[in-house]
Amino acid sequence: MYNRSRFYGLYVQDSWRAAPQLTLNYGLRWEVSTPWREAHNQIEALVPGQQSVVFPGAPARCNFPGDHGVPCTISPTRYNNFAPRIGLAYSPAANGGVVGKLLGGAGRTGIRAAFGLYYTAFENVTSINASGDAPYGNYFVSPTPPLLATPFIDRATGNSEGQRFPLPNPPLNVGLGNPDNLIDWSQFLSISSSPANSQENRLPCAADYNFSRQRQFGSATVLSVSYVGTQGHGLSRMRMRTRVTLRCA
Repeated sequence: MYNRSRFYGLYVQDSWRAAPQLTLNYGLRWEVSTPWREAHNQIEALVPGQQSVVFPGAPARCNFPGDHGVPCTISPTRYNNFAPRIGLAYSPAANGGVVGKLLGGAGRTGIRAAFGLYYTAFENVTSINASGDAPYGNYFVSPTPPLLATPFIDRATGNSEGQRFPLPNPPLNVGLGNPDNLIDWSQFLSISSSPANSQENRLPCAADYNFSRQRQFGSATVLSVSYVGTQGHGLSRMRMRTRVTLRCA
């Protein structure tokens, strides 16, 4: 496969000393990361109930770039990925009273907090998983486990599945304006595994945040207590569908 992807990023940031004891940091990033595509569109999309026009003989739901609603990247490129960041550093200036004793005086206690949203790129594995999809490869699996000595003979029935390798690849110019009606899809059946990318994929991101407090004791000791957290959103996952038949005696 000849996989391709593009990434763009723009950002602005600034620091502002709002007061002698308070400094603010803030910024904004704009991320554009395209889902992976294949240079010759040899990759598959899964669109339930939609018949392919690029390969009219393909099973329903197996679609390809050029079919209705299927871009070359399968999932659409989203241009609204804005990632804000903000942080602060604060040192209270209390000297007297109970608060002053707790803080140790001016400049001896620091409070820091921050939040940021961080996008990442799509993993190339999302397209590698689909590298053997028909008609560009053969994810054929025998209905019954074969023996190594007779790999094309069903162990349970003795039926010959036939020699299916190597399979001829379609021409590279197959597309909406040049559909391929010559592929014999029966040679790929039965297809028991055909990984495909979802059209609903979004760019994964993580929300990171932290809060910490530092307190100076004496001239050479600092006690620091911190809380750090992160939450993932839109993370890639593999969803498998299996048909199970139960028979009751």
